[in-house]
Amino acid sequence: MFEGVSHRLTFLLNRIVSVLVDAGSPQFRSLGLSIPAARALIALYEGGSKMTVGNLAETTSTDLSTMSHILRRLESQSLLTRTRLARDNRVVYATLTKQGRSIAKECHDASLQHEAVLLGDMSAEEAGLLKRMLVCVYGNAKSGFGID
Repeated sequence: MFEGVSHRLTFLLNRIVSVLVDAGSPQFRSLGLSIPAARALIALYEGGSKMTVGNLAETTSTDLSTMSHILRRLESQSLLTRTRLARDNRVVYATLTKQGRSIAKECHDASLQHEAVLLGDMSAEEAGLLKRMLVCVYGNAKSGFGID
């Protein structure tokens, strides 16, 4: 199946991401969203509809400046609101609107479908092990490459 194709971890991960982008782009684009915007909405949906911008950036592995641009676009689409914390104006919260929660749920459901495809016929134990290993790989990558 993969004859002549590298099985190096970085190549495997890049190929997986490429397939996910190809699969997800049309779905999210039909909702007027880029993949990073959809990821932000999914994180907000899973986070209870309200998160600080910093936490959202960390959760989605997006730099703060890029996340601010994404949120500005989503706010202009009336999918969320941004508010500053009264006692510390450096802290900004993103909160899904009613319309935003509906779109975020669609994105979330699509991401669950993508996950089901990725996990295929793996047992629950295998899927759990894969997720734990990927969390470990992610942690190794962040610390090993000095990314905070």
